[in-house]
Amino acid sequence: MDRVFAWAQGATDVQDCVCHDCPSDGPAGAYRIKIVPTLSDNYSYLVVNASTQEAVVVDAADGMVVRTVAARLGVTLVAVLTTHYHADHCGGNADLAAQTPSLEIIAGAGDADRTPCVTRRVGDGEAFVCAGLAFTAVETPGHTRGSVCFLLDARDGQAPAVFTGDTLFIGGCGRFFEAPPETMRDSLANAKLARLDPATRVFPGHEYTAGNMKFCCALEPDSADARQACEETAAQREKELPTASTMARELRLNPFMRSDDAAVQRAAGCEGDAVKTLATIRRRKDTFTTVGKVITLFLDTKAALGGGSGP
Repeated sequence: MDRVFAWAQGATDVQDCVCHDCPSDGPAGAYRIKIVPTLSDNYSYLVVNASTQEAVVVDAADGMVVRTVAARLGVTLVAVLTTHYHADHCGGNADLAAQTPSLEIIAGAGDADRTPCVTRRVGDGEAFVCAGLAFTAVETPGHTRGSVCFLLDARDGQAPAVFTGDTLFIGGCGRFFEAPPETMRDSLANAKLARLDPATRVFPGHEYTAGNMKFCCALEPDSADARQACEETAAQREKELPTASTMARELRLNPFMRSDDAAVQRAAGCEGDAVKTLATIRRRKDTFTTVGKVITLFLDTKAALGGGSGP
């Protein structure tokens, strides 16, 4: 299923390759983050050591795109971090590994066997250094059983950054392909991401923010915060610029991070039950659009025939 999604999105024309500077209020520090749009709505991220010009790519969906952008920036790619095994997040691993045999390709231990060309597996809370920069793996099962997020905190004056793949989106979260709602709730709120520094910048694997904000407004139509966020997102996307967020903002606006909030529970009709609330609003989001309904029907049919609900 993940390969079907990747095929439907199509390849990125390398002539159209662009990258965006990371919106940040902090001072220049040990690294820079470059946002690289790829496929139809995916993001890869180049994290560049400002001193050495070595770079790490997070979620190399398209190897040619990554290599093209790295060459234009004049940086040397030394490692790939893969949040999960779906092809639209690791489809470029083999290409990059073939071009640079010394390349380190890192994935969470739970997804490593399904991720191409992995040279190193990391577990929950494991710290490691790539391109001279310190990362920490944060296990966040739910979308896949081995999904990980990668936290970067160089303590250089910049706010920390977390690369969340398909676990956490701006205003949303990923489908629960390989774990029950209570597992995803732990990954999002109870035990993991919500406990990060509120100033942590959030870098998701897709540009889904416009649709997510529309869903937030539909779920909580009286929320002035949601309406304002929807308007701000529309203005940003009109300029074809990536949207940005922080953990503090997600904790305030994102209903999937707020399943224990009484207002979200009332909207879901699940007062007093945070897990049921999360499951209910994710199911509503699954079928919020026509495309979502088609995908959900396909997945439900596959599951009914014994093929499982995941990719």
